[in-house]
Amino acid sequence: MKTFGRTLGFMLVAGAVGPIFLILYFVAGEGVSWLLWTGLAVIVLDVVGAVGLTVTSVRGRPRRTG
Repeated sequence: MKTFGRTLGFMLVAGAVGPIFLILYFVAGEGVSWLLWTGLAVIVLDVVGAVGLTVTSVRGRPRRTG
């Protein structure tokens, strides 16, 4: 879980495009609903990417016992 949190944090900071779209949507008001959907899509892609990176990085580690 710690690895996923770090990876997701990095993905959201490095790929700050999604949150920027959401901020612009709430600042601009009505008429720009595409900003909302684009921002949400980018954030979902960031989360999916973080899960993928976490799974591939944890899969190669030896298991700890105890």
